[in-house]
Amino acid sequence: VLAKTNQDLERALAAKTEFLASTSHELRTPLNGILGMTQVMLADPAVTPRLRTQIELLHDAGTTMRALVDDILDVAKIEHGGFTIAPKPTDAEALIRRVVRLFEADAANRGLSLTVDADCEGLLDLDPDRLTQILFNLVGNAMKFTQDGGVTITADRIVDPASGQDMLRIAVTDTGIGIAPEWHGAVFEMFRQVDGTRTRHYGGSGLGLAICRQLARAMGGDIALASQPGKGSTFTV
Repeated sequence: VLAKTNQDLERALAAKTEFLASTSHELRTPLNGILGMTQVMLADPAVTPRLRTQIELLHDAGTTMRALVDDILDVAKIEHGGFTIAPKPTDAEALIRRVVRLFEADAANRGLSLTVDADCEGLLDLDPDRLTQILFNLVGNAMKFTQDGGVTITADRIVDPASGQDMLRIAVTDTGIGIAPEWHGAVFEMFRQVDGTRTRHYGGSGLGLAICRQLARAMGGDIALASQPGKGSTFTV
């Protein structure tokens, strides 16, 4: 009876995963159409300022929804074993600086400092797309939960004492609200967030950190968290 129940559960999980993947793909097509049309409208100089503001709100909402759909699709890939890592020689330092530049305008508008201290020159064999995804999530989270002070991104190359391999280490440190020690493990679980108050105030699906950890482990690494309430957080990849 237990063996049959396990088989039924495996089939149900496979069906759920297939549904997540197919639905996410189907949602992306109309979303990309909406975002494409809003970009066309924003490029029209005849659009009035009031209408432009409304279109920008629509575009921002669509971008947020597409990011959520992408996260759900990644969850389906994790559960279905469909994650693929494509390493290639990558200038990690240039990649880090490119990602951080995307947050500079937001940091300036909010009066936050945004600093990069990278010492990892040369090419490293890693997946640049997946590293970009991890960085975008970590820096985005740091910015979201920081009201005063700023965010610092440090990077260097280390030798793993266990394997002797040359590895990249990245730390994203913020001066934000921090996380209590009892929640350090939960933040890496899917659909888990520290509490409902944060969810309502800051938004988010609770998928980003779980996906980042899966990606880091798939590339032979991991993510660690050091944080105290009111004293900021450091996520080290």
